[in-house]
Amino acid sequence: MSDNRRVFVLRAMLVCWAMLACWACGSSAPPPVKEHAFVVAASFNPVKECETTSFGRYVRGASCPGAELLFISRPASPEVTLQSMRAELSSLGQEVQTRSLLINGKEWETISVSYGPGEQPIVSSLATVLPMAGAGSSDSVEVQCFAQKRLIDPKRCRSLLESFIAQGLLRGEWPSVLAQSDARRSIAFDVAGREVLLPSQCDELGLFDVDCPEGHVQMHILAASAQLPSASKALLAQRANATLALERELDCMVDGFPARCIVRRFRLPYGDELHTYHAALELRGMPLLISCEARRSHAPILPGSLCSRFFAFEDGVLLEPPLE
Repeated sequence: MSDNRRVFVLRAMLVCWAMLACWACGSSAPPPVKEHAFVVAASFNPVKECETTSFGRYVRGASCPGAELLFISRPASPEVTLQSMRAELSSLGQEVQTRSLLINGKEWETISVSYGPGEQPIVSSLATVLPMAGAGSSDSVEVQCFAQKRLIDPKRCRSLLESFIAQGLLRGEWPSVLAQSDARRSIAFDVAGREVLLPSQCDELGLFDVDCPEGHVQMHILAASAQLPSASKALLAQRANATLALERELDCMVDGFPARCIVRRFRLPYGDELHTYHAALELRGMPLLISCEARRSHAPILPGSLCSRFFAFEDGVLLEPPLE
């Protein structure tokens, strides 16, 4: 996989990390870390310095010197979106650091997370959410600034973000610098060091979060294996709803490794069904949660063309009686 595609795959992970939170982070949370002003080089031009990619209507990415950026259009306010991000991260047992970042002369709350040991984490990210311009607008833009195998530099994130804001990032539509993109290519989804190629018709919704016509796959990397049981329980609880018709725990293979999978079936309108597959395991030394889902109308043979790239079951195990 090229370096650029590996970067874009890593983008698909941090958005899904950037969605859950800290019910325990309230009054006991450490005070925000403040950053001092940082002057952006006047000669920096993101059009020339960054390689941009479109991941569908609502997501854009940029690979720039010193950091990678992911921009996600959100229908909620910055406060609501940040609260959701903190909640998801905390429910997965991730340590969340809040800092204040000075952007264009105004301080904005950011969330900083690292995955992996010390000074060389697997991924280190800094996220913030900025309001969209326009009277009465509640829309916002979530920004993920991250680096792999090193700690992210908040000052570099700020300088890049200010440059994209100057290009019109917050004006209500994607600026031309982010509208430009190379032709769609296959997506290389990195599963703990092994690349799984996904069709070019798929959209990367965030870091390790990919939506395809055949289904949806998402992965979370945790800091320690001890977090797997509680994180798995929290994630399954969030994804359960009144349409859940059947849940089973089955032997399975995840990327060729034996595991126990939670298999669910949900009722959908017009007689359709949603089948989901979830596993929590340590894979090649990396503790992770991986989930995949597919509509029965798009997957006549379960687990479907997308989910079968990640999950495998013995013949006949997935046979179920029809829903009444």
